[in-house]
Amino acid sequence: RHSCAIAQYLYEKGLRRGDHVAIMTQRGHGMIEAMLGAAMLGCPYVPIDPSYPKKRIEFILDDADIKHVLVSGAISLTKPTTCLSDIPMKKKRDMSFEMENEVTPYDTLYIIYTSGTTGEPKGVEVTHRNVIHLIKSWQKMIQLRSDDVILQYENIVFDASVWEIYTSILNAVPLVIASDEERLDIRDLEQVIATQNVTVASIPVQVCMLMESYQMRCLVTGGSVSTPALLHRVMPHVEMYVNAYGPTEATVIATAKVYEAQPNSTRVPIGRPLQHTQVYMMAEGQLCGVGVPGELCISGDGVAKGYWQRPELNQKAFIKNPFGEGQLYRTGDMARYLPNGDIEYIGRRDHQQKLNGYRIELDEITNAMNQIEGIKDSAVMIDQSGNEARLIAYYVALDHQEHRIRSILSDMLPQYMIPQRLIHLDRLPLTANGKLDKDALPSIDSSTRQVISPRTEQESQLMNVFERVLGLSPISIDDDFFEIGGTSLAAMKVVTIMRELGHDMTLQDIYQYKTVRAILVHHTNIAIDVPGNIDLLHQQIQHNHLPLPQLNQQSLGTILLTGATGFLGAYLLFELKESDSTIYCVVRGQDSLQAKQRLISHLEYYFEDSVVAQIMRHVKIILGDFNQSFSDYEGKINTVIHAGALTDHFGDNEEFYKVNVLSTQNLVNFAIKSKAKLIYISTMSIGSSFLEAVEDKTFAETDVYKGQYIASPYTQSKLYGEFAVLEGMKEGLNAKIMRIGNLTSAKSGKVAMKNMSTNRFSIVMHTLSQLDAISDSMAHTPVSFSFVDEAAQAVIRIAQTMQRELNVFHVTSEYQHTFLEVLERATGRSFEVIDDEAFESMIYRQQLYTLVGLNEGHELERPAIISQKFTHEMMTSLEMSWSDITSEWLGKWYQLMIQTFE
Repeated sequence: RHSCAIAQYLYEKGLRRGDHVAIMTQRGHGMIEAMLGAAMLGCPYVPIDPSYPKKRIEFILDDADIKHVLVSGAISLTKPTTCLSDIPMKKKRDMSFEMENEVTPYDTLYIIYTSGTTGEPKGVEVTHRNVIHLIKSWQKMIQLRSDDVILQYENIVFDASVWEIYTSILNAVPLVIASDEERLDIRDLEQVIATQNVTVASIPVQVCMLMESYQMRCLVTGGSVSTPALLHRVMPHVEMYVNAYGPTEATVIATAKVYEAQPNSTRVPIGRPLQHTQVYMMAEGQLCGVGVPGELCISGDGVAKGYWQRPELNQKAFIKNPFGEGQLYRTGDMARYLPNGDIEYIGRRDHQQKLNGYRIELDEITNAMNQIEGIKDSAVMIDQSGNEARLIAYYVALDHQEHRIRSILSDMLPQYMIPQRLIHLDRLPLTANGKLDKDALPSIDSSTRQVISPRTEQESQLMNVFERVLGLSPISIDDDFFEIGGTSLAAMKVVTIMRELGHDMTLQDIYQYKTVRAILVHHTNIAIDVPGNIDLLHQQIQHNHLPLPQLNQQSLGTILLTGATGFLGAYLLFELKESDSTIYCVVRGQDSLQAKQRLISHLEYYFEDSVVAQIMRHVKIILGDFNQSFSDYEGKINTVIHAGALTDHFGDNEEFYKVNVLSTQNLVNFAIKSKAKLIYISTMSIGSSFLEAVEDKTFAETDVYKGQYIASPYTQSKLYGEFAVLEGMKEGLNAKIMRIGNLTSAKSGKVAMKNMSTNRFSIVMHTLSQLDAISDSMAHTPVSFSFVDEAAQAVIRIAQTMQRELNVFHVTSEYQHTFLEVLERATGRSFEVIDDEAFESMIYRQQLYTLVGLNEGHELERPAIISQKFTHEMMTSLEMSWSDITSEWLGKWYQLMIQTFE
């Protein structure tokens, strides 16, 4: 139904058979529904990684002539864009689009972009028939069974994902989609394989070499050369190992070799052609004899249509088959036939190479570097001298420009194509005939940099692991792991080794902090940069106590609202629908019309059409985001409600600071200039816990920072936002800080929560609901539900009060229940309460530590004693109160949660 709804939506948007649709979604069932929806309509889909540089994304969108882009989150693009969650579900399956869009086997199913020699990626067109050929051949080769479970590991921008997904879909075999975190963490990946009973998987060679605790029926590798060492590593864990070979242009796999036992050979051939596939070794237009190396050329049902809009390249790569019907694809790979009929891969004959399974054109990187102003010449190569293959770039310029080059390349190339090492030269060494003298290039280790030795045992240990993994010495404690040759694969190795040494390190630590010094400084706690005038800031909030003065209210006037497309934002608009206020909503989009439609679609998720229409009568759209200048609105706004924020659980400090802190400072300055009131939406998380050593663990409306434990970059950024607001109050700003508790679906109306699948509390509750037991301490841990509609009402009514000195509020429900009570009332079944040690052992076996959230805090972390009497008295005075959860509401909430996660 989801795929049909997507197809019907695209049809109603004017798309027809042959129009191209880009898919830029996060991993999950939505990406597959989008693929199938486009395919149903006869629209070739073009997968694009949302993490690609903006320039590369825009190039692909233009080059592929994209008519529509399907995304899973807010993003500003030059093409018409729709978020999957904004596509309405039909109660009945609507297939009217099929009447005009009969799809044939020879139609293009997808276009995947690969690295190109011209400095630009090129799209490969693959048909429905190509994929059917692949799946039929493949299911026969691996003897696919009805009880198999397939792992979806690869990113959909790489063609290995095609056989994973369509082998599952076309054979009705379950598919387990590994999250990005699970793909990048060996321990998590092994646990997914175990707990989900995965029997068939395609995993990169480099990752397989790190795995050691798993069992499955069939393991496939491809993309990188297999070795006897790999077979020795994997055969004890599998019934069948398949060494597969195939370029994107031949629909994923052209040849394969099946192993069911450890071979007695130093060779690991790529096997024989799939059925209805022919493979030839050619040199100078002639067939090569057995044992004679030649260019590997492929014909048959798997050969793709060709490169999208690259006629000259097609003439070179896709030629008329001189040995039969159809096209012959020249791979550029060198190989030879062995006497037993197997094929042995030798290597590339051009500048295209494989690095950690990625197909890379070195010329594309060189061309990108030579476009950078100030670079006179460059050369790029893969260095194999260390433990890890590394992409190295030498460049000629007046001075060292490593950081600048890396920054510019990150806007031009995918991360896997950015050189790990950049080495400055006065000139490139040349041979007598004027060609690059590769042997005369300086070694990596000869390049100079400042080396700071480790100061502690912990730094020495981590530095030694860096050196061991990268094959590089000496390393400085301030060396950026990724700038000295580190890759995502190398980071996985570091985490694996550190865990073996007893350290609970995560990939987030390496990606976030990058250097030995920074990783160890920030590994256990997030440091808070406390303002020097913190005592003065505290003075701004010391009137937030009982007894209350006489309260007076006034209209909020003209409002500027950020975060209107968020959960709370929607209900703030609902609460304001009967006011006389004009509300300027800051919304991202291609243009004002698209931004307005995005807001309407968001509101329609929660409210009836008549309510949405009533809300929109008050709304005017400001196109953009909340970091932009609002100088055009100075003097026109009476109240700013800043409810927008980046709320991810993990991420980079700089990004959180930019989005959450700088935007708040921007709006503080705007409010001061406009003499407007500012309502800042904060979070109760900034004061939810303390370390055990802190004696006073209360957190009230008169507190801002008193040494509480800050567990994430998001929480840190919201605290810094409060600092910015309090600084503004010192300058005369009229502001109120609303610390919001654990928001959940509305008490009245529709039980809905758009972001439930990424909401931390929902993830934890869903995971616990799948278990049969709960720990003793968790069973008795209090939890509160703050209904979003009641929270929005509290925010607006408190915001209307005129008393400036009353300025911090804890907008969180006074009703508390234990985890055990909520779980048992919601699910209708009993949970066994076991001791903490037994529970920890259980979730460790099931690898649910991170998901449940028990291991992310400091081992000496303790919950705060939250005081909210002042705020509740305010609500009572304003004729408001919190509702308690009922069994009826809990049942609806639980069913929503089950539907969301399933």
